[in-house]
Amino acid sequence: MKSYTCPQCANYLMGSDGECHDCHCGWKQPDEVINHDARVEELERRVEELEKPTNLNAPCQARLTAYGAQVWNAQYAKTPIEFKPEPVKANDLIKTQLWLLMQVYGAGLYLSMHKSKLPFVNNEITIGKSV
Repeated sequence: MKSYTCPQCANYLMGSDGECHDCHCGWKQPDEVINHDARVEELERRVEELEKPTNLNAPCQARLTAYGAQVWNAQYAKTPIEFKPEPVKANDLIKTQLWLLMQVYGAGLYLSMHKSKLPFVNNEITIGKSV
């Protein structure tokens, strides 16, 4: 991969032609070697990971927006105190099982949601063993 700055003298190496050049101090740009086969294999591996079935009991996590926290807390408003989880607030990270996340937020999720009704920060959840 070509470098925009020299690691030895920190000079900027992008020329007016849009190419990264060798530095006047003597440092040379590395030869660019792209292993296309390895790249294709990596992309195929990622696709296989995405296509694997996900168990509804899988752990998941999501960082909540203010609206998401409001919905989560409302879900447990009538729960007896001994079973009620701690209230959450905006930007809190919840960790639960996928089925519960679907139960709480599923009915309120739809295409072209207004930003104020998104329950998760950046509209993202993480599902899997790393949670």
